[in-house]
Amino acid sequence: MQKIYTGYIIILFLLFLNILAQAQSLILTKYKVLEGYADDACWVSFSPKGTFNTLTLGNSEIQLRDNDFNTVWTYKSSFNAGAGKAVFSPDEKHLIFSKYQSEGDFVVMNIVDKKIIQRVMLLAIFKI
Repeated sequence: MQKIYTGYIIILFLLFLNILAQAQSLILTKYKVLEGYADDACWVSFSPKGTFNTLTLGNSEIQLRDNDFNTVWTYKSSFNAGAGKAVFSPDEKHLIFSKYQSEGDFVVMNIVDKKIIQRVMLLAIFKI
């Protein structure tokens, strides 16, 4: 009887060690508090491989950042369109974001060159 309980205790202990090892991989190890913004952060997106992230603010500003949260590129629209949204291409070479110069447009940016390569205007048709 003593051997059976000892076997159960060993199995439970090994199971506990396994769970503990897996939990260590889930613990957040890297973070940074971003402070000092005059407007609200509205949208955050991360590139597929984690190389870049974007932060859009309510004052029509978008920031491209590296994986250490250092600002790589910033754009602030002169048109107060509010915060747009940003999406990365799967290969992390391009960034698409909305509300570039108006509420109804979006652009494609080459991340390496930091240049806008295409702008698309969307037209809305309203029925009254």
